[in-house]
Amino acid sequence: MPRRRETYQFVGAELIGGGTRVVVQPVLPIILWGPDGSTGMGVRAAIVDTGADNCTCPSKLTKPIGYKLRSGTPIEFQGAAATGKAWQHSMDISIMTHDLRGTFHRLSGVPCHVVQKRKPFPLLLGRDGFLDEFVVHIDFVNQLFTLEMD
Repeated sequence: MPRRRETYQFVGAELIGGGTRVVVQPVLPIILWGPDGSTGMGVRAAIVDTGADNCTCPSKLTKPIGYKLRSGTPIEFQGAAATGKAWQHSMDISIMTHDLRGTFHRLSGVPCHVVQKRKPFPLLLGRDGFLDEFVVHIDFVNQLFTLEMD
């Protein structure tokens, strides 16, 4: 059976802090599912962060779909941009196709650090339980990245 693959374009994003510099990043269209597995939020953009050990999600995205922040396992996290307290939850994540016409793959039980912060930050997809499920090809020259799986 051939490997399944989906290719996405990098997306430009203005740096947080009101700067005028625009960076392009590998961004995936995803649906984050609630703990019941059937309540999902609309398609969201999530940054593919190959340098992150874990997936990290702002609590403002998880509360509307049924997650209770402090019902997760409390942990201390340290990231490139911040450190603090988070709660680890097991989440289901659907990755949409690049044209948003369907689902490329749905992952179950992805460990995600849910963080309550005043400043907005994007949903980050790291290695543990997410990127380590795929062969990932990143083409910085053409601003493309591909997810491949058996």
